[in-house]
Amino acid sequence: GVSDEEVLRLAAAAETASEHPIARAIVASAAGADLPEPTMFANVPGEGVQANVAGEVIRVVRPDAVDLPAGLADVVAEAESLGQTVVIVAREGRVIGALALADTLKEHSRRAVRRFRELGLTPVLLTGDNERAAQVPETKVQAGWLAQVNPRMLGGRMSAVWQCNLQHRASPGMGGIE
Repeated sequence: GVSDEEVLRLAAAAETASEHPIARAIVASAAGADLPEPTMFANVPGEGVQANVAGEVIRVVRPDAVDLPAGLADVVAEAESLGQTVVIVAREGRVIGALALADTLKEHSRRAVRRFRELGLTPVLLTGDNERAAQVPETKVQAGWLAQVNPRMLGGRMSAVWQCNLQHRASPGMGGIE
């Protein structure tokens, strides 16, 4: 098998060119590790990334973007039930591991949601995360949520905004919970 350290090292190397918050968290988790420089990087919207790392194709993707081995599917389900976001790491098309991450809700996010409510607005979190991961910050700030937002599945941002309006009677806005 592949060690946990190697899975993290390969994922972090593949994610170094990405600006996505999950990518930044993975790279930060590997601080101090010797990360090879990727020679190719591609962002696959709604799915993850693919990079050539040390001559091998490394993918860091959503669990539904690959066929999971039976044992790993159970681990992913358990992590997601705890509100964690899981990414799958594959090398040369073979799944070699998974990484579980959890959001940290910043105080300024709580204040912003409280202020929106005072203004009569209904804040809604649009996220690519699973439903349980979306519910964790929701319970802390009392905002609605729409999980598993995927640009390819929804036909782009306007579809997500339209669905948000229908489900929550909310107006769109931009922001983030890190």
